[in-house]
Amino acid sequence: MDAPDLEQEKKEILSKYRRILYALNLRAKMDDDDKNIVKKAFSLAVNAHKDMRRKSGEPYIYHPLEVAHICVSEIGLGVTSVVCALLHDVVEDTDYTIEDIKNLFGEKVAVITDGLTKVSGFLNVDPETITAVNLQKIVMALVQDVRVILIKLSDRLHNMRTLESLPEQKQIKISRETTLLFAPLAHRLGLYAIKSELEDLALKYTNPTIYERIYRELEAVMEKYTLDIQKFITPIKRLLSDMGYKVDMKSRSKSISSIYDKMQRKQLPFEEIYDIFAVRIILDVPVETETRACWDAYITATTRHRPKPGRLRDWISTPKSNGYQALHTTVMSDFGRWVEVQIRSTRMDEIAEKGYAAHWKYKEGLPMENSNMDNWLNRVRDMLATSNSDAEDFMENFLGFLFVDEVFVFTPKGETRILPHGSTVLDFAYAIHSEKGNKCIGAEVNHQLKPITYKLRNGDQVTILDSNAQQPNEEWLDIAITTRAKTAIHNALKEQKKQLAPEGETKLQQMFKEIHLEWNEKNKKHLIGVLGKNGEEDLYYDVATGKFTIQEMKTCLQQDTSNWLQKINPFSRKQSSLREIAIQWIHHLGTPEKAMNKEFIIASCCNPIPGDDIIAVATKQNIPVIHRANCKEVTELEPSRDTFVIRTLWKDNTEKTFLTGIYLDGFDKKGFIYELSDMLFRQLDVNIKSFDIEANAGVCSCYIMLFVQSIKQLNAIIDNLKKVEGVKKVVRVDKK
Repeated sequence: MDAPDLEQEKKEILSKYRRILYALNLRAKMDDDDKNIVKKAFSLAVNAHKDMRRKSGEPYIYHPLEVAHICVSEIGLGVTSVVCALLHDVVEDTDYTIEDIKNLFGEKVAVITDGLTKVSGFLNVDPETITAVNLQKIVMALVQDVRVILIKLSDRLHNMRTLESLPEQKQIKISRETTLLFAPLAHRLGLYAIKSELEDLALKYTNPTIYERIYRELEAVMEKYTLDIQKFITPIKRLLSDMGYKVDMKSRSKSISSIYDKMQRKQLPFEEIYDIFAVRIILDVPVETETRACWDAYITATTRHRPKPGRLRDWISTPKSNGYQALHTTVMSDFGRWVEVQIRSTRMDEIAEKGYAAHWKYKEGLPMENSNMDNWLNRVRDMLATSNSDAEDFMENFLGFLFVDEVFVFTPKGETRILPHGSTVLDFAYAIHSEKGNKCIGAEVNHQLKPITYKLRNGDQVTILDSNAQQPNEEWLDIAITTRAKTAIHNALKEQKKQLAPEGETKLQQMFKEIHLEWNEKNKKHLIGVLGKNGEEDLYYDVATGKFTIQEMKTCLQQDTSNWLQKINPFSRKQSSLREIAIQWIHHLGTPEKAMNKEFIIASCCNPIPGDDIIAVATKQNIPVIHRANCKEVTELEPSRDTFVIRTLWKDNTEKTFLTGIYLDGFDKKGFIYELSDMLFRQLDVNIKSFDIEANAGVCSCYIMLFVQSIKQLNAIIDNLKKVEGVKKVVRVDKK
């Protein structure tokens, strides 16, 4: 490696610093105090990191400088956040302490920097994995001050932009963390551009083959239709200008990750994703007239082009929880493709681009939407305060909380309540108060009687009905979806069990006596273990409430203990027949000590075949399970699961075949099934496991599970099936 050019690096450092100052001045003119504190933070960071370099060989100080610039230029944060961004790695990587930061920069900067240091520390506890416990701690640190989240997102974005210098295993780990936690956080905070870039970069490293393919196809489509999009924009812009509006119009394409997500979700090839293009209409109007202006633009666009039925989304009247406001519709263009049209004011656009930071800037005097983002953060804080579950359950709840949409419902007095999509009347009752939830028997929804299981819809007005005779039961845990409700139900059930324990113990003693079984700790523990209960209290509760009877007791004791245990406990059963000795087909060159001479399980959820990008997930028995790299089962795993990558390293073995699936649809006609069968059996000589076809009104759909030797053979089969007359679509599926 050539020796670094220190003089050139100094010039680059100063250039990056001046770029930050310029961006800060654009946001709001800095006074002398602001300039001095930023300069002091810059000087300290340069000095603290002076002998440090990144894996790429660049001076380490480049990183905090880039993070600070992202904070101000892409998120819109101010001086305090820039100072914290410059200092965010100082405490973790150098001899400086939080106390030093407090003495030099004050309490506020110290608190934020401490939160950032904790987050980095939790993420770096183990070089290979991140545990659920650490993720729980990260969330706790993030919600202390929202700027911790925003600066950490800037930090993660720059790390993802410079990920190529790290080893592949580290790239996979960081990308999975990004997909799991940081991209959803960016989405929740309204940072759509950052969310999309994080997801695209994560896909680039977790599934490079898919990423490159979509990237190339997207480039080709954009090149083909760029002129057409401009022709689409020009007349709409002219019409709005003639109406007296100052308007800006932009076009963009869907992100690579969102295209891939739609391809997966709807089982479509790239060429059948028609809404790739989006046009944004941004109206520079006063706040008091922006709603009318946006509807004027909607009428103009949909008069000029035919709108797609059912595609109007009004997020102006009811903003998203992160403050996002806009009108969305989809129209048919003159060049034969659907185009999504997003209509916003300049204020709405800044909130959409810079999320929470812009929302906070504008919320003074805008009562309708100013509580939405704060409401979400308060709900996270509430989850942290009320959750008594273990770390893995907490993270499952929180991650679900990140991904779900919301419903907006109203109290009898017209107050808005925001709950996760899928929430029930029971969730609403617990959102009001735990006692209201415990006594809930139903609700009047829009003046109609509804049960506690009713799933709320946007705009519902809800009046909770309760009774002092009501009390929670375990079935309620399947009805409620919010953490607040589930925690309250658990607490109520725990109290019930405590109260009923003496009654249950007395009844169980009588049952033991009736079947001539000695009442002692050994027999009680044996029964608790057989039934899979958590302890005596659970057992006594089931007896007291009649869930465990004397007849069930007799039935259990009549069975052989080993069979009984196998029936009750699935972990004692024989391992699945899916386990195969796959080392003769697969090997991992990077970490042979992990992979060689080991058994493998071929995952049935995605059915990987030779030629696929694949990834191994370690089980508790340390037996790797082989998945396709894009398998949902893997991407939704928390990063605490140990994984190692095995990409396109299948050994050639023409004697072995692997199960995979194809979905096909087309126009039904006489002899259609015969043609398909003839193609598969006679011409392609493929072994079929199942062939399910359904025809309706001249259209048919078909799922075929078949055995192939490689991805190359599968692609050849798909290409040949596409040639059959009447076939419209053929795509690979994981399973029927």
